[in-house]
Amino acid sequence: MKKNLFFHFSVLAMLIVLISACSSKKPEYTNVIPSDASQ
Repeated sequence: MKKNLFFHFSVLAMLIVLISACSSKKPEYTNVIPSDASQ
C-alpha cells in the first residue's frame, strides 16, 4: 500500500511540475512569436 501511495504521489508531483512549467512558458512564447514575425 505504501509503495502504491508513493507512486501516486510521484505522478501527482510530476503533473504539478509539468503544469507549472507550461504556464510559465506561455508568456515567453507569446513574446517570442511576435518578435519572430516582425523580423
